[in-house]
Amino acid sequence: AAPPGGPCFVDPAAFEAPVLMQRRRLVPAPGGQDPEQLVASGPKVLEATCLRGRELRWQPWPDAGKFNEDWAIVPMRWGQRGELFALLRRRETGELRVCAADVHLSAERWPVLSSPTGYSKTAKYKAFTFNEHLFVVSIDRQSGLLRVYHIADPSAPWDVAFETTLPEVAGSGGGSLHMSRLAKLCILYAQDKGPHVLAIEPKAEGESAARVFRITDPGKPWFQCTHAPALSHRARPMPVYTRTKPGSPSDFDVALLSVDQGANELSVYHMTSSTDSPWMLISKCPFAGDTRMCCAYVPGKLEPVIMAGSLTERMLKLCHLNLIEWVAAKKEERQEMPAAPVVEEKFSRKVGSIWPEGRDGIEGPMLVATPIDCTTDLPVSRHPWLISPPTLGLEPPPVDQGPPGFRPPFGHPPFDRPPFDRPPFDPRAPPFERPPMDRPPFDPRGPPPGWGPFGDRPPFDPHGMPPFGMPPRPPFDAGPMGKGMGKGFDERPPFPGGPPFGPPGGMPPPGRPPFDAPPFGRPPFDGPPPSRPPFDGPPGGVRAPFDAPPGQWHGGGPRPPMDAAGPRAAGDPSTWEVGSMVEGNFRESGQWQGAKII
Repeated sequence: AAPPGGPCFVDPAAFEAPVLMQRRRLVPAPGGQDPEQLVASGPKVLEATCLRGRELRWQPWPDAGKFNEDWAIVPMRWGQRGELFALLRRRETGELRVCAADVHLSAERWPVLSSPTGYSKTAKYKAFTFNEHLFVVSIDRQSGLLRVYHIADPSAPWDVAFETTLPEVAGSGGGSLHMSRLAKLCILYAQDKGPHVLAIEPKAEGESAARVFRITDPGKPWFQCTHAPALSHRARPMPVYTRTKPGSPSDFDVALLSVDQGANELSVYHMTSSTDSPWMLISKCPFAGDTRMCCAYVPGKLEPVIMAGSLTERMLKLCHLNLIEWVAAKKEERQEMPAAPVVEEKFSRKVGSIWPEGRDGIEGPMLVATPIDCTTDLPVSRHPWLISPPTLGLEPPPVDQGPPGFRPPFGHPPFDRPPFDRPPFDPRAPPFERPPMDRPPFDPRGPPPGWGPFGDRPPFDPHGMPPFGMPPRPPFDAGPMGKGMGKGFDERPPFPGGPPFGPPGGMPPPGRPPFDAPPFGRPPFDGPPPSRPPFDGPPGGVRAPFDAPPGQWHGGGPRPPMDAAGPRAAGDPSTWEVGSMVEGNFRESGQWQGAKII
């Protein structure tokens, strides 16, 4: 679990993306001659589940009863541990509940954190985050009263931070905000994390129905920006955020996907970093006008996955975004745009297929549903998508390239990484769970067991004898005790570094590997005492070929013997002086012995 206020680190294999949907049933069109012509009818039912793991697998649907018909939902914000908070509103009375949206439970069983008072049946709500504080915008469609509530805590009462009255027509009442009481609001966040409000006027003409306001102080009127995207009064916008500069949660780009219900068209706009610059039109493409979309921000991905649902098409589509590439091409003014569309459909399925056994006694083919976007304040929250290191989606080379056991780099995409649903070099995965040869070239851990000329133990296996470790059978690395190794071989005791480790087929004479072994016939104990490494002896003694630093010491003079007396070092190591005596853990012998700082 993450500490309070800290980032939420989530295993991508266990990550869950909440999915909220609005379900209806299909009935024959009234007065229609074609019995196969169906239209959506009946109550709007709230459904909730999640997509789990790298493969975005559908999870079971909790029960949905009368409660789901009576209550509508407004996503509010993401919590410190990746949980989603939502506002439930009773359709008939306007009653409100602030809940923790546990999509594994039926909505009726969601934990209720507070029940605000002073609600209105005709009010609509949107939430935004300002400097990590939660605020809710309420617009009463009938009275025109706009209020901005500050919510200090999910269970705390709502405090009014700002209020004003909106006219029926934008600009006619002389209010503090140049918008009408019927405006449809969309909250989005700029690159500086400042909240902005995109208002769509339903009575505007042409493509001038949108206005953008910046919230500089929740307790004051909003500042109207100079530029706004060209949208019609039937536009249904949705903000989209991408990560183009890995490494910092604050580095993200802002785009707007808007479906025009009248033109059956999808428009994609890029929001510049300055409010004084116009919005950049990225692309337009045909799209069903009644399509609703939601974003799933998967940790490790630079762009979200889009789920789109249409009542007329009765389909759910999973789409891939190529937004980063398109924005770069537009900024560079390239002659040729990317071949793939900015919103690329990858998979599609009938809506009824997600309920193969039907729902509430209605067969699956007679059901239709559209998603509800849960993005809310994600770019300014502690959502796992922001703090997870991005993967670049690199593909491994063909099987005829690279050495055996090639493994893709760290940037390999998380959705298609066999075989144990873990990223490469995952420290949580013990080595015995990896298949043989499933290591990158030049793996510092060495080849797997059973590989190479050394049999079941590679030469640098940490579980076996190190190459210069202690001797495996005391006291002499020769033959059996007292028999030696044959004529011409010394029965001298080994050096503290242990026996040599050579390739099969032959062993060099006993001694220090590999080229400082004493010549044959040399007295067996002419070296330094075994109690200290060989390079600790007097000048001219035997020195290890690669354990001691190269070059001359003490201005070119001979190296002083290690057993020379000196003051004993104690206390802070930064105060130790040259010549002080210390205790050192020698790698060759694995023992603590006396040493001098030189």
